[in-house]
Amino acid sequence: MSYRQSLGDCLIALGFCMEASTPFVSLRAILYHLGLKSSILYLVNGLLMNIVFFICRILVFPYMYQLYANQCGLTLSQLIFTGKVPLFCNSSMLLLFLPQLYWFSLMLRGSYKVITRILTPKEKV
Repeated sequence: MSYRQSLGDCLIALGFCMEASTPFVSLRAILYHLGLKSSILYLVNGLLMNIVFFICRILVFPYMYQLYANQCGLTLSQLIFTGKVPLFCNSSMLLLFLPQLYWFSLMLRGSYKVITRILTPKEKV
């Protein structure tokens, strides 16, 4: 990914990087439908899904902006607020980023439920 005539298309390329989490999300749905929600595979996949999702769909945004700022010899705030990246590109990145935060918060809530279920001692009946 590189700077090309002030078009900011290196930031658009991060969209392709975001798809690295898709196999984990898909496998989770498959395992759920197969009734394997309490399996170790489901648990391990969920953990990997959270890690990969965080790296590829959350951290990648500030990381790519920082790389682009370094390439342009600017600080991160200069890059974002001076018009070096076209407004449509910044707006598009924000529109892509906000749902990622929402979905990740849902994943974290689900993970919290699973972890508390595992760590909570079961009552004997």
